Amino acid sequence: MNKERLLYLIEQYRENRCTPAEQNELYQLMSEEDVEDHILQLWDQLHSSTTTSMSEEESNQLFQRIVNSSLVQQDIEPAKQSTMGWFKRIGAVAAVAALILGTCTFLFLRRSVSTTDYAALPLDTAIIPGSKKAHVILEDGKSISLVGLESRDTIHTGSYLILNKGQEGISYHGKDGLANRNREVYNTLVTPLGGEYMVVLADGTKVWLNANSRLRYPTDFVTDVRTVELEGEAYFDVASLESGGKKVPFYVKTRTQTVEVLGTQFNINSYGGQITTTLVEGKVALRYKGVSKPCLLSPNYQLIYTEHTHTYEKKEIDPYYFTAWKDGSFAFDNTPLTAVMADISRWYNVEFNYETDVSDVYFSGKISKLESFESLLQTIQWTGSVKFKINGRRVTIRK
Repeated sequence: MNKERLLYLIEQYRENRCTPAEQNELYQLMSEEDVEDHILQLWDQLHSSTTTSMSEEESNQLFQRIVNSSLVQQDIEPAKQSTMGWFKRIGAVAAVAALILGTCTFLFLRRSVSTTDYAALPLDTAIIPGSKKAHVILEDGKSISLVGLESRDTIHTGSYLILNKGQEGISYHGKDGLANRNREVYNTLVTPLGGEYMVVLADGTKVWLNANSRLRYPTDFVTDVRTVELEGEAYFDVASLESGGKKVPFYVKTRTQTVEVLGTQFNINSYGGQITTTLVEGKVALRYKGVSKPCLLSPNYQLIYTEHTHTYEKKEIDPYYFTAWKDGSFAFDNTPLTAVMADISRWYNVEFNYETDVSDVYFSGKISKLESFESLLQTIQWTGSVKFKINGRRVTIRK
């Protein structure tokens, strides 16, 4: 193997300059039996050329979090917990998979990592990342696609305007500066698989809606409370509002949970049979059907409510890993593979099937949501944790 050629291809890949031929060549080199020795010999060059976008403090924090993981600790002798010893232990392919992407890092940690068996991935699969797309359903049932709207385009309705604000999504305004004060008129914003969108409600509250989600909301808030209904996942930046000298509460209703806030930022994920509420700042009160006493949540805490058992778990977390999706990244911290793939499935609109048990595979790291699907899967395969087989929009996963 030409070591300098390998280094060149890795740098090209990281800078997103690889041609299809170079990408194929890199995949072939990464599958050769002696690749680990060459990567370790190139360590200094790889390390200096692929971490320029990450500060020394960030690099150290990332490294320590991985090394201190229980999955890694059980496989490493204390005397071998140096940087080089650790990478030799988990396999150089896993190391270079992290180095190639710099801060956009995929790191799969699993016992007894194998780095010699890879399944070929077709490079012409028409699976592309999601994008900004949604449609809004008006009160009369009319559906309007928001795809392709030009910045500053306006949708005219009976008593209010929907203004397109480009990358900022849409916002609601009363006609001639006067909102409809007679009754609440509801709209519903819907995102498909592979889509996300942002809306600014009439009170100034900002809502980022993730893929395969629905948000039902008034076009103007005319009562002494503000209430919206959510299916799926959304991030809320709730505007503080007063009426008659009193703060107007804001409620977010999901299937079995109601969140009450006054002005704060939080994330709600209601996919599947759990509702996960993550608080970034402020305070919220969570209420559940059949439970009289509310559960209070403080910043950097999360509450996971399991619907079929009517139980909840409250824990301290780093909110970044649960809100990065709205800023264009996948981010996880020791997350089960099945949960990682569920997020990827919604964003790329694909279906994953598991041929083998992957309950011992966990993931830590982040990567851009604009990464090509093939590159994303190939990076995971380089770690040796799992392998993929693509058939149309169905992907089979096995060890």
